[in-house]
Amino acid sequence: MENLICTMTSVCSTIKKILAFSSFLMLYSCYKEVDYSYFTFANQECKYLSVYTKGDNLTSESFMLTAAINGYTSEMLSEHGNDLTYFLIDNDPSIVDQMKKDFIFTKKVQVFPPSTRPPDSAPPQFIEYRTQVCTGLSIYASEQLFGKQPGEDLSDYFSFVGVPRTVTPLIDSKKQYLGLIQTGLSISDYLSKSPFVFGLASFKLNSIPQETLPIEVSFTIVVKLDGGITLESKSNEITLSN
Repeated sequence: MENLICTMTSVCSTIKKILAFSSFLMLYSCYKEVDYSYFTFANQECKYLSVYTKGDNLTSESFMLTAAINGYTSEMLSEHGNDLTYFLIDNDPSIVDQMKKDFIFTKKVQVFPPSTRPPDSAPPQFIEYRTQVCTGLSIYASEQLFGKQPGEDLSDYFSFVGVPRTVTPLIDSKKQYLGLIQTGLSISDYLSKSPFVFGLASFKLNSIPQETLPIEVSFTIVVKLDGGITLESKSNEITLSN
C-alpha cells in the first residue's frame, strides 16, 4: 500500500510538472516578436521658414534660437485642424530604411488569447527630415553683437544644440544617414557635409557677447537651398542679458 501511495504521488507530481511545462509552452507560443517604434518618419516640402525663441528675457547661456522649415504656415496648419499629415510628402525609402535601425526595436506582443491590454494610444512622434540640400545658413542680429554690425553674419558664434524630445537627423546629399545632429556641431561643419536641410533645429551662442548687456535684439536666419531657393525669417525681439 505504501508503495502504491508513493507511486501515485510520484505520478501526480510528474503530471503536475508536465502540465506546468505545457502551460509554459502554450503561454510562450501565444507571443510573437514584432518590430515596433514610437516614431513616424515625416518628410515635407521646404516652403516656409519660421524662427523663434522661447521666452523674451534670456541670458546668453539660456538663449536658444529655433528654426523650423515646413511645407505650411501656422495659419495653414490651423485651417486643417492641426493635422500635420495633410502636408506630408512621400518618404524616401532608402533614407527611412537607414533611420529605422536607430528608432525601431523588437518587442513581444500577445496574439492568443487576445490581449486585454488597450493598444498603444499615444499619438505618434514624428521624426522630421527634408530632402532638399542646404547650401547656406546665416544668422544676423538687429543690433551689434560680437563686434559685428547689424547685417553681418554671426553664424560662427552659434552652434547646434540638441533639445529634449527633438530628434534632428543629419543626412547628406548622397542620402546617407549620418546619425542625429549633436550639441556643439558648428554651422560650418554642418554645411561641409552638404546636408539635406533640417526640418527643425535649435542654436545656442558659443560665448557671451562683448557688448554691454542687457540689449534688445532680434535675430534673422537665412537658409539657402539647392535650386536657388532662399528662405528667410525673423525672430521675436528679446532682451538678452548676462
